[in-house]
Amino acid sequence: MELSKSVAILKDFTKDEIIAWVQSRCFFHAPKRSDLLLIRWERQSEKLLKERDALSGELKAIDLKKRDEYAKQFNATKDIQEKALLIKKMAPYYKKLKAWFKKSDAIDKRDRACDELYDSIDKARKNET
Repeated sequence: MELSKSVAILKDFTKDEIIAWVQSRCFFHAPKRSDLLLIRWERQSEKLLKERDALSGELKAIDLKKRDEYAKQFNATKDIQEKALLIKKMAPYYKKLKAWFKKSDAIDKRDRACDELYDSIDKARKNET
């Protein structure tokens, strides 16, 4: 591989990704786009796993049993005022769930991008040979 191609490949990646490549592969061969993409994918995957674990903890923190109790009371009662009160009591739980789903959707979107990055590793390997 020509030196100019190696330099061009390095310009596409961050300093941290290049340092990780150097630490893992040393200087036995010129940088390949697939090697650096793999490091980028590994880092993004690790970050996504941590975010998913944190998100799982957030869901466990929402007391859905209490919300379910309010919902059962709501379904059992015929009094309009009591139903209105129960709706107000359930509202914070729905807000928390809505925020949780929004975060989950954002993580899913980044997860799809990470999957595309993994696919690009194979494409880069095919182009390198």
